[in-house]
Amino acid sequence: MKNIARKSAALLVAVGLITTGVIAAPAHSAATCATPSGVQTVTGKLSNGAAYVMKVPAKFGGTFFFWNHGFRPSFPYPGYTPPAGVEEITPYSNNRSADVTCQMLRAGFAIASFDRVTTGLHGWNTDAGVEMLKELIDLAKAKYKTTKHVVVYGSSGGVPVVNKFMEKYPNVADSAGLMAGLVNMNANIQSACNLFYLLSIFC
Repeated sequence: MKNIARKSAALLVAVGLITTGVIAAPAHSAATCATPSGVQTVTGKLSNGAAYVMKVPAKFGGTFFFWNHGFRPSFPYPGYTPPAGVEEITPYSNNRSADVTCQMLRAGFAIASFDRVTTGLHGWNTDAGVEMLKELIDLAKAKYKTTKHVVVYGSSGGVPVVNKFMEKYPNVADSAGLMAGLVNMNANIQSACNLFYLLSIFC
């Protein structure tokens, strides 16, 4: 557990440094960031049919980032349609995910993500997400043998996937990053149920 905590702390420092120049970049940077030439994009399906995307720059430095997005509504409603395929491959910041992707590729990082869809659910499947992440990492490392470091990170509902992944596969990733995480869904639901129960008594 100490090892996981140390890895997580190390990545949070790295993510902080990256986001200072990437996510917190000026609003006009999306228009000025030129994606480096020679980026290889690989798309495919995991064994359960979930889609994935990998992007590897020509000047790959050996560090591969694997992004886990949060929960998504699984059914359409007025004004919303569930995403089809990989919706985002890097942290989504003020609708500027393309800029974050560009900056990471320019820094020599390889990036990958998957759509976390199983049986119609978009992210409400933490245990399945853990196995999908492991499969994606295995595919990436088999294809890009110059990979030296693996980073798994996620936000919101993607955080439980990262946590459980590091517990189950502690020697697969070198670092883990948790961003605005929902770390215990069961406890949150129980707290909400308790609140509504109390309201039903006193209101």
